[in-house]
Amino acid sequence: MDNELLEKIDVINNDLNNSIEAKEILKLKEIIMNDKELLNDLDKLKKMDINDKEYINLKMKLFDNSNYKRFKELENKMYYFSLEASNKLKELRGINEDN
Repeated sequence: MDNELLEKIDVINNDLNNSIEAKEILKLKEIIMNDKELLNDLDKLKKMDINDKEYINLKMKLFDNSNYKRFKELENKMYYFSLEASNKLKELRGINEDN
């Protein structure tokens, strides 16, 4: 790997490790993992039909939980951050998406 690519990887890694949002999502994950009722609801949700009214009601109940809601917001943000980082690394490596 060339030095510029390694430097960019270090920048991305440092940004991620020092991100307040990354630290917050880890803290929220711990809170969620210790919430038995929330975990039970998440388990139920996985087994339900997404077209079922109960599914929609349970999903709304989950998003009423501020920790879960914030976790999902940050999870979404981190997903798009990782996509952007991946695209920048591909660009640096000279990988064309059309090939």
